[in-house]
Amino acid sequence: MRGASADTVNEPLFRDEIRVSKLRTMLDARRPSRLKPGETPREQQNSPEPSPAPGPGATSRIAKRERPPLYLSTQAPTTVVGISDLAAVSRSGRLVTYALGSCVGVVGYDEQSGVAGLLHVLLPQSGADLERAALRPATYADTGIPALVLAMRRLGADPQTSRFRLAGGASMLKSSATLQVGRRNVLAVRKAIWKAGLLVQGEAVGGTQPRTMTVDSQTGLVTISSPGRPELAL
Repeated sequence: MRGASADTVNEPLFRDEIRVSKLRTMLDARRPSRLKPGETPREQQNSPEPSPAPGPGATSRIAKRERPPLYLSTQAPTTVVGISDLAAVSRSGRLVTYALGSCVGVVGYDEQSGVAGLLHVLLPQSGADLERAALRPATYADTGIPALVLAMRRLGADPQTSRFRLAGGASMLKSSATLQVGRRNVLAVRKAIWKAGLLVQGEAVGGTQPRTMTVDSQTGLVTISSPGRPELAL
């Protein structure tokens, strides 16, 4: 005997389901309403109330609540880079480091890969504490720059097409000529970048004001801000 198809076997059940559905519809239509005067049907109790028609001047406010600006929903996360630290991202957010006094912030950005890196250098040379340099290479300029380049390269950046920017190196202790750590940090960072065969595209160094440095990995925009001064695009 030839086997019946799945549609043929299930057809009686399907017809029964249609009959039951029709019967329920007929019974619901004939069932008298048990609602009290002024009572709202249950299926309408949880439904949202219709919004009143906006009056003059209210259209823009309602539109903003229902559809927020695009940049509010697409803001990338921000990673804070602390002292003696570094981070690298690829088209996935912003990097920021605060309170660059005598310290130097170094931003590297490769436009082709969209990779951005940020380094917060504390001291110029690692020779005084090689153990610390091994554990935290970002502490020193001579070990931090190679570590920053390596972190960016792991995300696909090409050092030869990357551009670097510096900020910080302020003289926070003007009364002491022997404690010009900021100037020494700047010189050490420049030397390390030159030694690696890289290109410095911009600087905001020196002075006496602390700085905040930010880079957006989606656009490559680097900004510098100081207390009481307008933000600078570096």
